[in-house]
Amino acid sequence: MKRLIVDGVKVQTCVTSPPYWGLRDYGNNPTVWGGDTECDHEWGPQETGFKNSTKGNAGSTTASDPNHTLGSRFDSSHTWCQKCGAWLGCFGLEPTPQLYVEHSVEIFRFVRDLLADDGTLWLNLGDTYAAARSYQVPDNKYKDVGNTLGHTVPPGLKQKDLVGIPWMVAFALRADGWYLRCDIVWEKAQCMPESVKDRPTKSHEYIFLLSKTERYYYDAAAIMEPASLDTHARYARGRSDSHKYADGGPGGQTIARSLDHMVKAGVNPKAAMNAKGSKQNASFSNAVRDVVEMRNKRSVWKVATQPYSGSHFATFPEKLIEPCILAGSRAGDIVLDPFFGSGTAGQVAEQLGRQWIGCEIQRAYEPLQKERTAQVGLLL
Repeated sequence: MKRLIVDGVKVQTCVTSPPYWGLRDYGNNPTVWGGDTECDHEWGPQETGFKNSTKGNAGSTTASDPNHTLGSRFDSSHTWCQKCGAWLGCFGLEPTPQLYVEHSVEIFRFVRDLLADDGTLWLNLGDTYAAARSYQVPDNKYKDVGNTLGHTVPPGLKQKDLVGIPWMVAFALRADGWYLRCDIVWEKAQCMPESVKDRPTKSHEYIFLLSKTERYYYDAAAIMEPASLDTHARYARGRSDSHKYADGGPGGQTIARSLDHMVKAGVNPKAAMNAKGSKQNASFSNAVRDVVEMRNKRSVWKVATQPYSGSHFATFPEKLIEPCILAGSRAGDIVLDPFFGSGTAGQVAEQLGRQWIGCEIQRAYEPLQKERTAQVGLLL
């Protein structure tokens, strides 16, 4: 992403789902976060007196460690630089949620630099439960391949606590200058069963809509949804003759009231006709005559999880991100996914007439991306 920023590239929207905190090791080489970029690092256990900070240095160095022994949460003896306090590890495998949040903020600063001034970020995150044996993410978007990570419960949390990672990240991004505009609940039409007896089964995740500036591009009409059958126009407060939706009003935006239009929408025309001697007043008549077929999209999205046969365990359901791309961009705009994975965001962007840029550290996913997309992508 740094190279794209230097080259002056701008994207209209970012739709992404980063690795969830504490879920599993995806086999990536550990990266140096924070500390001094000029330091000749000496790795060992964290020492008191160091306060790790990633400001300006996230992802600055990738360690050569084919066996992934450094920075592993199974081996805490090779995690911190004894000289400058840098942390060596993979994003998502931080020892504390606070460090994961700090790294998330740093990553999305690069995203913000890439966004157009009226651009948006759609961020999907799942939550985590603290447990002494492992961090458990009840989520069948990530298929369990038997490598969840064991660890002790971090300071400040109790065993069985819901960590609240999505909101921790969202509030941190807001504090860093993002506009936090909406929390969207992804209700999974089917979810992974859980063997729990003392709480409901977790069946949702979050998508946060954030913007770079106060005024941003958002096409509400592109993602409108069918109105319920009992929806009527809200005109009980009355409507003046000069209102844009009044018959013959300015702008020509009169709501159609023909018999055919009412029948098509499932409204009995007799219910909207003033009979002789009718006691209907004008406001009531308007409310039953104006046909409302579509409404603004709600903030709970019921989308089934989608199986994927490729060797990737973090695939978006295509239907989940379609509204994000439609509302956040125009045809021909560029969609960014900095955690590209198998390339679902690129595939959906192409289907909707958009261009895309995908960034993925794991080159093993490149064949999956090529299989799913036709555009020549940029792999960083």
